Amino acid sequence: MTADRINEAFCWPESGRWAVGVSGGADSVAMLCLLARARREDWVVVHIDHELRGQASRDDAAFTLDLAQRLDVRAVVVRRAEMPDAMQPPTGDRLRRLRHAAYQRVAAAEGLSGVLLAHHADDQAETILLRLLRNASMDGLAGMSADGRVGGLRIFRPMLSLRRSELRDYLHRRGITWREDETNALPKTPRNRIRPTLTENPLLSERLLALGKSSAQLRAWVREHAPALAPDFAMRQLADLPDILAHNSARRWLIERGASREKMSGPAANRLIEMARDAASAARQQFPGKLTVERKRGRIGAADAPR
Repeated sequence: MTADRINEAFCWPESGRWAVGVSGGADSVAMLCLLARARREDWVVVHIDHELRGQASRDDAAFTLDLAQRLDVRAVVVRRAEMPDAMQPPTGDRLRRLRHAAYQRVAAAEGLSGVLLAHHADDQAETILLRLLRNASMDGLAGMSADGRVGGLRIFRPMLSLRRSELRDYLHRRGITWREDETNALPKTPRNRIRPTLTENPLLSERLLALGKSSAQLRAWVREHAPALAPDFAMRQLADLPDILAHNSARRWLIERGASREKMSGPAANRLIEMARDAASAARQQFPGKLTVERKRGRIGAADAPR
């Protein structure tokens, strides 16, 4: 792997102060070394100690602190015990929320733009396959965004165009070591179970990445062409739209009215579309986020809004 390939594929964030999520594994170590080697910025390394692997977890934290010191980058360790709901069973979703909350806390305290995460192309292929198996929508099949938000946290992923093998080659060539999390090889999670299949079938990964790219392009087109609905809109404005545009407009309208973005599902948007297209459907319905929507005299709006 040449330096030109790295520079071409690595997507640099805008200038500013960023947190850098570093677990101690190969991917995040490669990202930190690339950042530190290429240019000087006010990075703040953030290591999340999940405290689930005993001495191995403590060694990961110590390794990350030592690496940051050698690269002359300030580092912060956040331990699971310090976070809310620390005593809850450590499911995958809870640990993910914990990481996002920890990054958000550090970013707010330090005045940072957001966090850089080390997801790469193979992670993207795994994500798309998992979502495909769960019958995800077009938005889901687009995969992870290079620049997005989770809650109030901005997340930037600069390595989505780099492969796992390229990152390890980069580290090997420079004699840079990293920590291996042995639990990544255990088939306890869906992601760990599908990873060997993708490793053994590189063409499948390429096809999944192509699917993600096409889905992202279609999503961008839909967002550009789906009309924004007024707080109180005529039924026909939604009813007459093609399904793909209607779904986007309906979902956006519900979120703007206070429906939970995290709990918003395809069926919720479809129910709003049905209210617009079928006068025999219930004229007053509940949606996620305790939002009540009603249809009256050919128009649809939130029940508690002035009509």
